[in-house]
Amino acid sequence: MGKIITGQAPEDLLADPEIYAVDTNGQVATFHLGIEPEHINLIPPNQAFYCADCVAGVVWKVPSDVFTNHVGQLLITGVGTVGTPQPSALFTVHWDAGAATFVVEEIYAPDFVGCLEDGTFAPIEFPCQPR
Repeated sequence: MGKIITGQAPEDLLADPEIYAVDTNGQVATFHLGIEPEHINLIPPNQAFYCADCVAGVVWKVPSDVFTNHVGQLLITGVGTVGTPQPSALFTVHWDAGAATFVVEEIYAPDFVGCLEDGTFAPIEFPCQPR
């Protein structure tokens, strides 16, 4: 019953990042999804996602309708950094019990996004401003 999902971006930028699922007995399963996780959120209904770009000094908004078909799934913010093997991106992730694996869908970030840091869903709408 239930799991805790967390992740770790490796210190070595060329190493494979890991996602961990911890069950109620303390058993840990490690997954290599190819995502350098910065933040993991549960996708709620009807909420936009706001995420900081630490290179550009702005907060980006992803409208709620992007997540309409993904409510209840995980959103993993892939930190990325300009010039590294993995650019910044957002990923919807859910568990497929039949295949016993995670299903990952990438939501591509535009090329001008530098480095995504943290992020949150919010039930409000506001224009994003530079910090």
